[in-house]
Amino acid sequence: MKLWKRILAVAVMVLSVLLAVLLVAGIVGCWIVNTSLTDGIVRVSTGIDNTLGNAASALSRLDTAVSGARQRVDLFDETVAQAGENLAENPVLLTAVAERLDLGIAPAVEEVRGTVQTIRETILVAQNTVQAVNALPFVSIGGSVADDGKLQTLSDGLTSLTEGVREIRDGIRAARAEAITSVVTTLGQGTTRLDAGLDTIQTNVSGAGDRVSALRREVAELESTLTSWLDAASVVITLVLLWLIFAQVITFVFGLSVYKGEKPYGKHPRTR
Repeated sequence: MKLWKRILAVAVMVLSVLLAVLLVAGIVGCWIVNTSLTDGIVRVSTGIDNTLGNAASALSRLDTAVSGARQRVDLFDETVAQAGENLAENPVLLTAVAERLDLGIAPAVEEVRGTVQTIRETILVAQNTVQAVNALPFVSIGGSVADDGKLQTLSDGLTSLTEGVREIRDGIRAARAEAITSVVTTLGQGTTRLDAGLDTIQTNVSGAGDRVSALRREVAELESTLTSWLDAASVVITLVLLWLIFAQVITFVFGLSVYKGEKPYGKHPRTR
């Protein structure tokens, strides 16, 4: 009977050692997973922040481009106003006005067009990314940068800019051919269309920069929250596994005591 107890004690000790090793490996694995998940969270949040940062930069460039285009349009209006209705009779003034259009307004409008296109693409990427993140359980980082209606209105603003440039160019061409009598009015209609297009674009992107900044703050807060919860969960798991390892140590000591034929926990018969 004593032999069987020793065999059982050896089995208990071996099993406790194996379990302790597995539990230690579990602790190591827990923190390896923690590091991997943390890196993944940081990588995803950094990607989202970079996308939103690109949108913010594009919005800033658009504001600068719209301001530049307005200045070019104002200078064009001043040139036309100074020339007056005698513009059609003065080839030199017509050439100067045409240069204001080709070297001033047209490049500025093209810059606005390119920037708006970049913003549309960037905003669509940002919104798709935000929607994908919001689809995750218990995750919410706010609304969209801009709704589809405003993106469509941006396209309408670009159309107005294109039509305004074409109307001014047609007016200059007609003035050279002496096909119109009121050159100032015709060119003014074109610049009015340009102003309307710029107003439409500026109105529809107004506030988008603030929304982008708010989303970036929410992404940073979400990253901090997720990593904090992940660390807390890892600490709890580690404490539980350490408690289980301690239990295996107690089991090993118990088995060793039985193997040696000693009373567990150091209890010996009283001697008289």
